[in-house]
Amino acid sequence: MRSTAESVLYSYWLVVAKSAGSDVEGLGFAIPINTAASVAQQLMDKGYVSGQPWTGMTYTEGSSGLDFLFGGSSGGTVYIYSVDTDTAKKAGFKPGDVVFAVDDHQIASIDDLTSIISSHKVGDKLKYTVVRDGETMDLTITLQEKTKKQLQNDQ
Repeated sequence: MRSTAESVLYSYWLVVAKSAGSDVEGLGFAIPINTAASVAQQLMDKGYVSGQPWTGMTYTEGSSGLDFLFGGSSGGTVYIYSVDTDTAKKAGFKPGDVVFAVDDHQIASIDDLTSIISSHKVGDKLKYTVVRDGETMDLTITLQEKTKKQLQNDQ
């Protein structure tokens, strides 16, 4: 019979990433074994991890003075690079739109945007505040599931 500490130890999958470099340290983190097993099974069965929210758009990051115009701090600007689904097109999004905020959280990087999207579930609605041709507008998108087909199109 295992002790409690041993049971906890065996219920995590340990990931260690290392790089050969003079000033680089290794990075390690643990993933709960149930999560790792579920992801592995989905990859084997479907070729992708199901239930991941997706807007149907791709983004790019640049710099702009828009953040100063709207009273924010300086940083990057996230642009919509392409609108890939009918859902996103019908919601009114267009390539070149600047993503200023999502659900009233200012977006300064693609990481900010990705964090907000991934904190929601498929079917949730997100309110985007975008800037197009100098005009600010609010658009709402319903999150879709990112499938194997969309993953292949991203490559």
